Amino acid sequence: MNLAYLYLYGILGVGVSFFLLRYLSLHVLDFFAHNHLTMLIYLPAGICLLAVSIFGWLGIFGILFGWILCYLFLEEQTFLESVVLGLLSGLIVYLSLWIWKWHYEIDNAFEKITTSLVISLVLISALMSSFVRFFYLEIQKSETVFVDIFVIGFIGDLLGSFAVLYAIKLFLGWRR
Repeated sequence: MNLAYLYLYGILGVGVSFFLLRYLSLHVLDFFAHNHLTMLIYLPAGICLLAVSIFGWLGIFGILFGWILCYLFLEEQTFLESVVLGLLSGLIVYLSLWIWKWHYEIDNAFEKITTSLVISLVLISALMSSFVRFFYLEIQKSETVFVDIFVIGFIGDLLGSFAVLYAIKLFLGWRR
């Protein structure tokens, strides 16, 4: 199979997964939502983390594609906002991954990964994402309270990431 098709399938898979989990977070878990970007359980955070960890820059493009699908089918943002949110979501996780790999001296093969290292990656990503989310909402001139947006967003990214990671772990364990 052509390498370009594999890249395209990766981007499409990440984008569709992101879209489906965002839809689930917005419409099934909507009682956990503070606003459209801040939820107490934010499942797409886990897909973002996995996508960028596995695919690198292609994961960022997949997340961007997922936000464009949200624009097309959920009509929650403008196209420009969707592009900005897609790039921000992917780049924050990419930067978090880079900081994590640098701090813990992790190579690209992820050979020394332990549960505590995965937890630290999720914490770094959730922390950075929460700060950027607050600043993004502040720039949008919404009535944002730092503690609300930061704490709810941080907990939401943590719970969403762990929910996705453990769902995949359970699925892989079940398949054996």
